[in-house]
Amino acid sequence: MTIAITFEGRTGPDDLPGWLALEEELRGRLRTMPGQAAPETMGWDVVVAAAVAAVPVLVRSICAYLVERDRLRLGDLRLSYTEDGRETSVDLTRVTEPAELTRILLAHRSVTITGDGDAPSHS
Repeated sequence: MTIAITFEGRTGPDDLPGWLALEEELRGRLRTMPGQAAPETMGWDVVVAAAVAAVPVLVRSICAYLVERDRLRLGDLRLSYTEDGRETSVDLTRVTEPAELTRILLAHRSVTITGDGDAPSHS
């Protein structure tokens, strides 16, 4: 089983997909596939398929990215998914609970993360 995460927003060398690609513990566990940019976005749509076993590392890395975005005073990200036939969205911030993010990823298995602005560097 895999979890598909579609990323939409402005691209940069250190956007979230790039950040995840540099995560040592995720190497070999993520598959990045080019997507089709939505008309209302500024240019990127990447789909990352992660094995369910990689979810804890994936969540930890996303949360670290959110902390770095906050430190650099960049905007929050938004995670969207379909539940009971309707679109549901939650803001992802530096205080996002890893347990809740894990629950959403495991329950829905296909989500979209949207963001704007410059991205932080992975250190």
